[in-house]
Amino acid sequence: MRSSTRSTLKEIAKYCGVSHTTVSMVINNSERISKETRQKVLDAIQKFNYRPNLVARSLVTSRTNNIGIFGTMFDSPYYNEIIRGIEMESRNGRMDLKIYNCNGSLDEFNEIYDRILGERRIDVVIALSVPMERKVMEQFEAEHLPVIILEPILDLGNLIDTIPTIHVEGEFGLYQATKYLISLGHRQIGLVNGPSYMQFCQERLQGYQRALKEAKMNFSEKNIFFSELKPDPFTMEAGFKATQLLLAQNPELTAICCISDTMAIGVVKAIRKEGKEIPRDISVIGFDDTYVARLSDPALTTLHQPLLEIGKLAVQLAYKTIQQAKMEKHQYQFKPELIIRESTAPPR
Repeated sequence: MRSSTRSTLKEIAKYCGVSHTTVSMVINNSERISKETRQKVLDAIQKFNYRPNLVARSLVTSRTNNIGIFGTMFDSPYYNEIIRGIEMESRNGRMDLKIYNCNGSLDEFNEIYDRILGERRIDVVIALSVPMERKVMEQFEAEHLPVIILEPILDLGNLIDTIPTIHVEGEFGLYQATKYLISLGHRQIGLVNGPSYMQFCQERLQGYQRALKEAKMNFSEKNIFFSELKPDPFTMEAGFKATQLLLAQNPELTAICCISDTMAIGVVKAIRKEGKEIPRDISVIGFDDTYVARLSDPALTTLHQPLLEIGKLAVQLAYKTIQQAKMEKHQYQFKPELIIRESTAPPR
């Protein structure tokens, strides 16, 4: 049973037989403390109901113990899973989260960046697929406010080398998906893509093109659709509209690759509205392997991304940047894995 009164940091240190500095380092998630000592201190903190004075600590350390998450489309299954990983890892490190959301123009994004820098209510920013110009990155560096970028929108060549990025190899994913459809016998394969200005959308297009080229199949613009739907180009509605246009341009399509599971659900609905069946008439492949892929009817063949692990890694990198620990590398990549379910089959 926990004590009804709160203990002080020095009392916790005395009970554990360590210095109060050691207890403080455990609370601040320092990697310099052994696993055994860390666990002893954490057990004592729980037993004696110790709660650190966050206001006083922030004045001493100039840290808020807050992580800022900046992104758009937080209601999507893709972001839900990443944020769940971020939340789990933050809770383990006793860090709090502050959400910044924007669905506007680049100017509005830049306004929020200015606000973040002006308020300084966080120790680090995790940016989820948001436009961030190089001059903005340089401003964050100059203000010593670390940034972790998940799935950069801009060309990787425009990024600052010292800013950690987490990136899924979308080119490899679409290459896998298209190659699989070709192996089933498909020769008319469509691609429902996101906005053409986004780096990862261009990468996925390149993977699709590489698979066609290897199979000596011609690439046709009429088989591609870039969604520009505002404010979210990756919704079910976006997939539905894209498929209607694709089938109007090429009624001979026997398969469609999508760059998100949510868009793929819209693709399935549009195909059924045309009186066709999946996968008998048209095969469909999604991307992400979110819960909607498993709940879909038929269950979606898709490309699995370790979204939970990506969220956890983002927080682990955030800890390191806050503690100014040296990182082995700054670009972290994951390979997607093709998960075959019921929405793909050989063409009739």
